[in-house]
Amino acid sequence: MLNQIAAIHGIQVLPMSGELLVVAGGGSGGTAFSGGGGGAGGVCYQSSRLLSGSFTVTIGAGGSAPSSDGNSNGTNSIFDTVTAIENLS
Repeated sequence: MLNQIAAIHGIQVLPMSGELLVVAGGGSGGTAFSGGGGGAGGVCYQSSRLLSGSFTVTIGAGGSAPSSDGNSNGTNSIFDTVTAIENLS
């Protein structure tokens, strides 16, 4: 989108570098008397990432509330080629 707006106005957008943090969806808490808090999702961090062009982004959902004892995992989050894996329980 930024590149399209810049092209309309004749502006060149240069590649940028920045930090990247990708966090997967965390697990759900338990139910009734077996419930605790849900665990965190996996994390990927890059201190310097070249940001230029378009990227595919997937936001990982948190685990859904279970209908019986137990819990459920969240889902992966993805930024371009970097994937944060949901918590593996």
